[in-house]
Amino acid sequence: VKEELRVTEIGKSLIEEGKEAGEKKKAIEIAKKAILKGMDNETIKELTDLTIEEIETIRNIM
Repeated sequence: VKEELRVTEIGKSLIEEGKEAGEKKKAIEIAKKAILKGMDNETIKELTDLTIEEIETIRNIM
């Protein structure tokens, strides 16, 4: 039973990590669109919860 509970907790952890990764990917896609529309970093930060550094990195690779 303890082993089953441990496996369940690992599964939940992996699901949560995947969910967070998906949310981050979506935020990056929104930031890219916002950059192309000429939005400033502060506005993009408010829309996506990305950091200014992350937004600047996205700007530099586009």
